[in-house]
Amino acid sequence: MSMDSIPPGAEQADALEALLEQHSAEQLRYFWRNFTVNVLCEAFWGFALTLVSATAVLPVYISSLGARPALLALLPAVQYLGFGLLQLPGAFYAIRLPRKREWFLGLHSFPILCWFGVAAVAQHARGLGLGTALALSLLGIGGQSLLFGAVMPMWGDFVNRQMPQQRRGRMFGVAFAVGAAAGLAAGAFTTGTLEAHPGTKGFAICFLVAAIAMTVGIAVGFIVHEPAAPFAPTRMGVREFVGHLREAVAQRPGLRRLLLARIPVEAGIMAGPYLAVYAQQRAGLGDEAAGTFAIALTLGQAVASPLVGWLGDRRGYKLPLVLGTALSPVALGLMLGAQRAEAFTLIFVLLGAAILADWLSTMNLVIELCPEADKTIYQALYGTLVIPQRLLYPLLAGLLVSRFDMRAVFGVTLAVQLLGLAAVALVVRDPRAERAEVADGVTE
Repeated sequence: MSMDSIPPGAEQADALEALLEQHSAEQLRYFWRNFTVNVLCEAFWGFALTLVSATAVLPVYISSLGARPALLALLPAVQYLGFGLLQLPGAFYAIRLPRKREWFLGLHSFPILCWFGVAAVAQHARGLGLGTALALSLLGIGGQSLLFGAVMPMWGDFVNRQMPQQRRGRMFGVAFAVGAAAGLAAGAFTTGTLEAHPGTKGFAICFLVAAIAMTVGIAVGFIVHEPAAPFAPTRMGVREFVGHLREAVAQRPGLRRLLLARIPVEAGIMAGPYLAVYAQQRAGLGDEAAGTFAIALTLGQAVASPLVGWLGDRRGYKLPLVLGTALSPVALGLMLGAQRAEAFTLIFVLLGAAILADWLSTMNLVIELCPEADKTIYQALYGTLVIPQRLLYPLLAGLLVSRFDMRAVFGVTLAVQLLGLAAVALVVRDPRAERAEVADGVTE
């Protein structure tokens, strides 16, 4: 049964409520099965993503290819640009799908193939020439981001269908904590591999193992039970789709406020590609330090993940977003004064907590800001509208480091992120608080 078969008016409203209740009952019936599958998937993906960490591992790999500091800014530029470009086209096709599991999981094979390709480039970097290896590596990294971006719009809706809202934060908290624990093992693997295999060969092994772990994680995902959506698939043309996007921005002030606050918050992208390389050089460490920093990042995520999920379920996701936004400038301030390896390791723990809190809180805020039938579209819309700053900040970082040094990048990032903290605290409103205010007004 779908809304297409129900006559309009009061009967339709009653039928919609019945469909939503039926959907919620199915979510509860399969909760523990889906909970377990998602935790297992996150374990494999947590292991894999630590091996290819964009903060700890990839910058050190790119640097090992002989890239000048200014070229490191290309790493976040190609990643974020690629991730955002196909989100709206991906959403346009995703909303037509009555079920998303096979498409969502199957399409992951393409970005996984990109990681197999980057592993091959790293293995043969010397024979290819470092310049060619650098270009091919950035192409592969950008390609996997592009393809991930195409499938990510349906992720929010896919997870939302599986999990009741009141238990979603708990699932995310446990799943990301398990993923972070797996990441600790991956960080140790990275350290040992880079010590045993100097040069780019050690990175090639890490990338290869990451691609294999991703493949296993996707295979496990096919066990999940996807409840049928309470709404029929949306059929609209391109012009209608674009008009719907305009309405989404015009009619959702909460989304506009979140997007406004993200402009200064996204400045953290500037510092991202330089953190591990700066710490490595400052403390006189080898490439194996990438594994140590990856362990520290995932440790911070393991600690923060259940806390963010717990706070989000009980207090809404604005509070953990504020806390995560505050941690980032603190970590950058400590980075400017640190000299010893132990200090840098602690800083990466703080950065891991900040990154996790920011990502998980923002993702859940976007989910809660959008209507039930539009979660795929809103996720894609958000991912597209933040592209400008995600592209401009890396370019600014490259300019700063070419004119000055990495410390200048950290200083500017810190200053802008303090503005971001103020914006998040003052501009962003929690969707649950807004709904409660509306309900109180109606009651009065």
